[in-house]
Amino acid sequence: MTRLIEVEIAGPTCGNLLFKPCERVVRGRYEVGLATATDPAAGMVTQKYGGTIPGQVLGLDLDTGRGYVREPLWTEEWRELRARLDHHRFKLEPPEAEFKDVHVPTWVYWLARAVEGGIAKLLKGSLPKSHQVDGKPRKVFYVRPASQSVNGEVGQDVKDALARRDQQIQAQQEQIDRLIALVSEQKAAPAKPKP
Repeated sequence: MTRLIEVEIAGPTCGNLLFKPCERVVRGRYEVGLATATDPAAGMVTQKYGGTIPGQVLGLDLDTGRGYVREPLWTEEWRELRARLDHHRFKLEPPEAEFKDVHVPTWVYWLARAVEGGIAKLLKGSLPKSHQVDGKPRKVFYVRPASQSVNGEVGQDVKDALARRDQQIQAQQEQIDRLIALVSEQKAAPAKPKP
């Protein structure tokens, strides 16, 4: 039996989610009742497409490490809306975008944050606690060196660059120490009389 987690992006502001582990924006559920509070054009959207547009679904198979983003608009339930979107030349994403061998602790951490923050709702499965998942989640995504994979592994060239940086810091510290010594010697020397 596979342990599968699925969440729909469906927050109170009808917004999207930047899901950092797969480095992409996932479309949130649009409900006209919620959207009118923040979007003056909500009425026009409702006239064209109806009152609800489903949010994309993030999924994770805990056993295989397979992650995915599923587009619910491809299901039969949303056939009419899909036809209206097609009429207006909106291009839908594929039915499913797959991410193989994801870093499970990182996905679990960010899925849990989205659910706890009210940006996503759990559709299938249950989110394990962090101590129930082997490994440490990646929490910082500001910069990722080209040699670092999405699952957080660091390549040898990054390790070499870090070692060079440490050597440069050490050399800089030695130079600062020499400058401090020179300044101290000059202060300790008696002042030369001015002619």
